[in-house]
Amino acid sequence: MLTEFEVRRELETIQSSDAPPGEKARRLLRLDKSLRTQAQALVEAQARTQASRNRSTAAQLERMATNAVMMRDEVRGKALSFLKSRRGLYWHTGF
Repeated sequence: MLTEFEVRRELETIQSSDAPPGEKARRLLRLDKSLRTQAQALVEAQARTQASRNRSTAAQLERMATNAVMMRDEVRGKALSFLKSRRGLYWHTGF
C-alpha cells in the first residue's frame, strides 16, 4: 500500500527527471493505476467493515480511500499537463 509520502516522492522524482514528457506521463499513469487499485481495495474493505458495523474502522478506511482518490486525481492532473506540453510540441490549434 502506497503512503502519501511515497506518492509525493515518486511525483517529485518523475517531475525532476530528464525524461521526455511522454515518458513522464506514462510513469505517472502507472502510479495512477497503483493508486486506483489501492483505492478500490480500500472501498471494498470499507464496505465489508461497514456491514460488520465496526464504525470506527469503516470511517478510517473511508478516509484512507478518499485520500487515495485525491492523490490519484493529483497524479492524473500532472500526467495530463505533461501530455498537453507534449501535444504543444507537435500541434498548433490555430486559435
